Amino acid sequence: MTIPTNFFDNLEFVHPKDIVDIFSANDRPSPGFRWIFKNELRPIDLYCYFGSRFGQPNGIQNFLRGDHSDNLIHWEWFLRTDGGFLTIQGMNFRTEIWISGNGIVADDIENLLRS
Repeated sequence: MTIPTNFFDNLEFVHPKDIVDIFSANDRPSPGFRWIFKNELRPIDLYCYFGSRFGQPNGIQNFLRGDHSDNLIHWEWFLRTDGGFLTIQGMNFRTEIWISGNGIVADDIENLLRS
C-alpha cells in the first residue's frame, strides 16, 4: 500500500480519551517505525501547520510535560489515518514521527514529506 498524495487530507484528530482507549485495548495497533528529523523539518513549521489544522496538541505526552522549557517532548499530536496512527513529537533537538499500524509503509514516507 502506498500513501496517497493527499495523505494529510485524510488525517483525523483523535480525542486524548480515545488515545488511552486505543492503547489500552487488547487489539491495539502494532508497533511500526520511527523517523527522526534533526534539520530537515523545522519544528516551528510543523507546530504551526498542525496547530492551525487540528488545534492544541492532543498527544498523551502533553499531559506529562511541565509548564517550563525543561521538557524532553514539548508538544505531540496523535492523528488517525486509514492505515494506522501517526504521532508527531517536537523535542529539544529533533522532531520524531512515530507510525503505528500496518497500513503505512516506511518506503512511502517521502510522499508524506512532500504533501
